Amino acid sequence: MRSQLLGFVVLILLGVAAGTSPPAGQQFVSLPLGSWANDITPDGEVVAGNYNFSDSFIWRWRVDASPTVITGGSITGISDDGTIACGDTIDPGSGEEVAGLWTAATGWQSLGWLPGAGTGCGGGMSSAYGISGD
Repeated sequence: MRSQLLGFVVLILLGVAAGTSPPAGQQFVSLPLGSWANDITPDGEVVAGNYNFSDSFIWRWRVDASPTVITGGSITGISDDGTIACGDTIDPGSGEEVAGLWTAATGWQSLGWLPGAGTGCGGGMSSAYGISGD
């Protein structure tokens, strides 16, 4: 009788434990197919990266249901507040890919070619790989 009662108590405890929700913790949010993250703000709120090899995205993932796709360049870095991105874009004067900055207000702005550098075989071409926090 005692073993049956103990078994019954164990079943009740297992049932109660199974019915409780797991403690709050980390959450996994996946990026859309064909995209990859290149940078994230220090607070983890804004993720920036590339989408389909020719476009980019910025995603305020706790606020927006999906990333904001940004055409015309590839983002490699994001400022600490998530408002300025750096990467590579097409220079309107030359039609070549060069370093650029992106903001919601201005879109992509070319940083141009390196001054005084030769023009042969990519000489003077610029690329952006990171941005300061401010």
